[in-house]
Amino acid sequence: MINNAAIMNEARWELMIDINVKSLIWGTEMAASHMRKDKGGRGGRIINIISALGLTTNFPSPIYSATKHAVRAYTSSLAQEPTLPQQGIEYALIAPDIVDTPLIRALDNSRMHHHDQLKDFIRDKQMEPHIVAEGLLQLLHLDNINGAVLSVEKERKTFRHVENVDDGPTFDPSKSAAGYV
Repeated sequence: MINNAAIMNEARWELMIDINVKSLIWGTEMAASHMRKDKGGRGGRIINIISALGLTTNFPSPIYSATKHAVRAYTSSLAQEPTLPQQGIEYALIAPDIVDTPLIRALDNSRMHHHDQLKDFIRDKQMEPHIVAEGLLQLLHLDNINGAVLSVEKERKTFRHVENVDDGPTFDPSKSAAGYV
């Protein structure tokens, strides 16, 4: 599943959170419930699309950036789930920089702070959608995409990876009420 849900309108921040975060999580959960091998599915890959703003901060669109950070944290957390081998699901992210889409073309000062001052910068950084599609194809050809984060910019593509590492106590539901071992 390639999963993308996004609007960019700082003036309608509650709607933006509903669409950019809640809708994407809802789609991911629904897809995973159908894909899970341990629940009768065939397994699969879920690739959530965030934005370069999900990897950094951005004063002109703080709430949009926050929604993309939320999706990054959510997806990266799912990629660390210890039962993924039984589920047969892999999770990854694509973080494109500015893409020439209706979302970008509709920007103005009501949807993004300081748009008038940034419109030349935005125009110069814009890339065609096919550049993101090429990155997606590269990602799909990897043997293991679980935890991968593909950053796509106009001139380059960079893969990052989130590892499932032992970094402290883990929750074991079969243990005491505290649950930590």
